[in-house]
Amino acid sequence: MKHKPIVAALAMCAVLLACESKGPQSLPPEMLGVWETSAPKYEGCYFELTKDKVLFANEADYWEHVNINTILRIEVTPGHQHSLYTIYYRDNEGQKYEFSFYYNPSDGGSIRFKNQTTIEWVKAGAQSIEKMLEESG
Repeated sequence: MKHKPIVAALAMCAVLLACESKGPQSLPPEMLGVWETSAPKYEGCYFELTKDKVLFANEADYWEHVNINTILRIEVTPGHQHSLYTIYYRDNEGQKYEFSFYYNPSDGGSIRFKNQTTIEWVKAGAQSIEKMLEESG
């Protein structure tokens, strides 16, 4: 009988820890891949989402400046029409950043950056940015 309060306290701690979950620690499979936009401002710009990395590339730099970043964690805030995803990542130099965007799964999916909601990004036909680098020579 002396153990009932201890068991109850442990159960309560487990429930509290489960409730504090920050959401999925990975992106849904349909979000993985290379993304591009038809917006003239970003012509030749791409980003890629993988299960553990986010990459940014620009053809105008002749692919010299591909940023490959390690995902630290992902937070998802559900919305009425679109969920807000925030990817916390670290670059090769150890600097930490965050990348926030809205994801709309309809019609093949689209992404709009939180700070640029008028620009729509869609999946590119490329398999990966690294593959695009290889093919560009």
